[in-house]
Amino acid sequence: MITDETNHILGLLRRFDAQRWRAADAEAIARADAELREVLRAEPGNAGAAHELALCEWLAGKRRTAIVRLRAVARLDPDRAGEVAEQIAAIEAAESRLSTAKAEQQDRVAAERAEQRAAARIRAQEKALLQGEREVREHGIDIDQARKLWKPATAIVVALAWWLLKDAAGCAVDEHERQSSRPAVEAVTPGDSHR
Repeated sequence: MITDETNHILGLLRRFDAQRWRAADAEAIARADAELREVLRAEPGNAGAAHELALCEWLAGKRRTAIVRLRAVARLDPDRAGEVAEQIAAIEAAESRLSTAKAEQQDRVAAERAEQRAAARIRAQEKALLQGEREVREHGIDIDQARKLWKPATAIVVALAWWLLKDAAGCAVDEHERQSSRPAVEAVTPGDSHR
């Protein structure tokens, strides 16, 4: 049998007042669920008990089960079809809000993780830079002095390369001039010595 407390809770549910049914505690809803299942075992066609059980399932977070049961209630008692359709719409809207909230939460978590990874990369780069500066100080390398040496050293290398290229080009010109100024020599073959 359904107790007065269960009737009170289910009466609140039937009125479809979100603030009131949220005030019902989980134990009261679980007791109402158990009592309604007993009623439905005895009377499987009891649309009222099936409707109330659907609302209990909704409150317990079993939204899909509640929607299936509410559709069955509308088939058992067509007079409840309007109220059932309204409740199904409310359940689906609540599910949509919950899905949206979960997606937003997942997006926030993903953004926070991306920020943490970026911050970790920056810290690693700063650490590597500090390590490089420390090594430079430990080994006595002066960056400004290295720059001062680099410029003259570059000039010397460029001048040396220019001189080598010029010398190689000059040698090629000299060789060409020597070959063009030599008299033509006839080639003598071994059988031509009698001339």
